[in-house]
Amino acid sequence: VIFAPTVEEFGGTLNVATVTDFVDGGGNLLVAASSDVSELLRELAAEVGVELDEKNTAVIDHMSFDQRDEGKHTRLAVNPLNLIKSELVVGKRSTSPILFEGVG
Repeated sequence: VIFAPTVEEFGGTLNVATVTDFVDGGGNLLVAASSDVSELLRELAAEVGVELDEKNTAVIDHMSFDQRDEGKHTRLAVNPLNLIKSELVVGKRSTSPILFEGVG
């Protein structure tokens, strides 16, 4: 679990290569990012097939934004019917919108 979106280095012997070796060996990895994601986490994401948008950007949706959004349309309210129909992946289906605000 890496919940340090702006980390510049992991420290010790831990680096992008050791983390990707862990994943390639069958390990699980959960990483939190933000619109201010560091180059280190951007490199790690790329190594496992995830491309993060440019620094200080956010996902914009002019159709599915939260009503409390302040005109930027960057706080999304996603209809739960758009989720994959798999309780194993997303849990029990909710009727409430799922809020998202962040980097894509």
